[in-house]
Amino acid sequence: MSDSTDGTMTTSDIARLANVDLSTVSNWRKRFQGTFPERILVGESTRPRFDRQAVERWLQMNPQLGGAPIEAPPLSLHAVVDTFRGVLSPSEAFDFIGRALALIAAMTDEQLTPELVLDRVPSWDDLSPEMFDLAGTDLWTTLPHSSVVDALGRLIAAGPPRDVYEEFLAEFQRSSAATDSTPQPLLDLMVALSPDSDGVVFDLAAGTGGTLLAALSKGKASGGEGVDIIPGYAQVARIRAYLADSRISMHSANSFTKSPLYEQKADLVLVDPPLNMMFSRDRQQLDWIDWEFGNPPATKPEWAWPQLAISHLAPGGTAIVVSGLGLLSHQDKQSSSIRNELIRRGAVRAVIALPRRLRTNTAIPLAVWVLGEPDQIDRRTTILLIDATNLNPDELGQDGPILSAYENWRAGRTGDLDRSFAIDVPVMDLLAPEATLLPNRWTIDPTETRSANDWTAALVHSYLAASESLSTIGHGLPHLQVTALKEPPAPSSIGGLEKAGSIAVLRGRHMERELEEATERYPMMTVRHVRPDTMPTGLDTEFVAASPSSTAQLVTPGEIIVYLDGQSVRARIWTESGWVLGRFMQSIRVLDSSLNPEFLAAAISAPVNEKFLAAGASRTHFTLKEFLVTQPPIEVQDTYAQAYDLVTDKLRWLRQAVDELEAAREQLAQAASSGRVAVKIEDAQ
Repeated sequence: MSDSTDGTMTTSDIARLANVDLSTVSNWRKRFQGTFPERILVGESTRPRFDRQAVERWLQMNPQLGGAPIEAPPLSLHAVVDTFRGVLSPSEAFDFIGRALALIAAMTDEQLTPELVLDRVPSWDDLSPEMFDLAGTDLWTTLPHSSVVDALGRLIAAGPPRDVYEEFLAEFQRSSAATDSTPQPLLDLMVALSPDSDGVVFDLAAGTGGTLLAALSKGKASGGEGVDIIPGYAQVARIRAYLADSRISMHSANSFTKSPLYEQKADLVLVDPPLNMMFSRDRQQLDWIDWEFGNPPATKPEWAWPQLAISHLAPGGTAIVVSGLGLLSHQDKQSSSIRNELIRRGAVRAVIALPRRLRTNTAIPLAVWVLGEPDQIDRRTTILLIDATNLNPDELGQDGPILSAYENWRAGRTGDLDRSFAIDVPVMDLLAPEATLLPNRWTIDPTETRSANDWTAALVHSYLAASESLSTIGHGLPHLQVTALKEPPAPSSIGGLEKAGSIAVLRGRHMERELEEATERYPMMTVRHVRPDTMPTGLDTEFVAASPSSTAQLVTPGEIIVYLDGQSVRARIWTESGWVLGRFMQSIRVLDSSLNPEFLAAAISAPVNEKFLAAGASRTHFTLKEFLVTQPPIEVQDTYAQAYDLVTDKLRWLRQAVDELEAAREQLAQAASSGRVAVKIEDAQ
């Protein structure tokens, strides 16, 4: 055996590998001079050597010559792209691979070889124009012959062209910036929500064609047409459609100009557009679009996609459109007007808030709109809102709870809806001032339906469990008496208390570091300063200059500071003076003696109020005025605040104890490693 470790083989190695004698290998070198791997030089050796991988591929393509079958190693995209190193970029090489696989798939020869494929390249213009475009004849004649032969040989031996291309596409998208494709769970949901049809499906932002292919494979349409502004994506979609034998036509164009789909209609329109993509404001390009629901604001062009999708709907058609979650709640005048028109005219059937981080390349939360023709006589009087933010991505498809809820709503079985997950909301309610389409603003939190007895049982159980755990370290909690109120107070909101004059709400400002008229400098409050387990004076603090005429908000002792810590709303009583309220923070100044600030802070911190976080990616904003609170008798508030403060103090103590225990353990480990001291527990408790 050869002792080579450099990936090369001698003729003797080849003979042993193929189970033939040495003279047969010499005969192969002469007989197949055009395809047999070329000899390579290794160091100062004069013996002919050959690249092992090239020999193995050649034997795999010529199994009738060897004495024993050669097991084919898995082929990777990188291995084929590497064939064109220095000749084509990775993107250009991937384009060539797609064209080559399309040609290989079109050939029916039993013994397909690279030479046979190359011989027929010039005749591809006899096929359909689309196939000729896939062939790219000029490309074949400009590449090095040896590279083309090597690549074709690898691709022919790799397996069914469609399977190879789909695997290569997934590998290419993972290794490049091409991450705009629709995630599989989202694609599954869009197709599941689509009705079956014998008509045509359009994709107005088709990308590499995955959504169209999935829709046709599931019987949602008999044919499809797609548009994408990036020519490379459109070419990939053409190749995928050809290899899948799908009736799909792809166009490289801008959907907002007069594309090949201009004024055409479809039974199903699917759109998963690039987020925050700007479209031209040139009226000569956009005048063909009838913005019948309202002209999209220049700062929120995403309002164009739902309207464009609706404009392409045939009678009775359905559009499935993906957007950012913020589109459901934007309160600027133009956004509210467009959203209300879509609702009022019956174009919106359902809206689904999706799990966060569904796209790996953006933190922007997403939503799916199910849209139909506006102004239909038999349109529904309710809209289905689904809060799927807590679902796992693999629960979004055909057999998941979203489709079940949607089918129940369509069939009129609204009584079967889990109203903490999906709820049918009357159109008139959604048209109310400041109403939004955010599902979690309408779905019913399970705690909202608890009776007083349920609350009593839940609170006692939780408190006792905490007390028992603390008692194991000698720090139990005092007895908690829980009494159900005979007449619970009516629910209210922070906005309602402010309107009644019971409180004043102050918003933090983003301060300039210096103001010309400033006479004093004050510390700027941040979330780091207001966390319960920190001391403000022990942190690095930015100071800002402010004066009575500036927009600074100076916090006074006793005010409630409301802020976001991670994904949770927090509120605490501030005890220091002379601080400027920082950005993304708000404070509440209690003006009514019938309100206990500690009780109000506890109510604000309830998880139920997390539904009022902003829908954007950063989630730094919150609509404090909508936070739900109650106002029981002041004596109830006082005792409740006492219990809440007690538990909060214990929690703060435990966190501090955990930090100190961690530090002690670290010191013990460090001392053990030093070998300089000995320790002994004398009186373990």
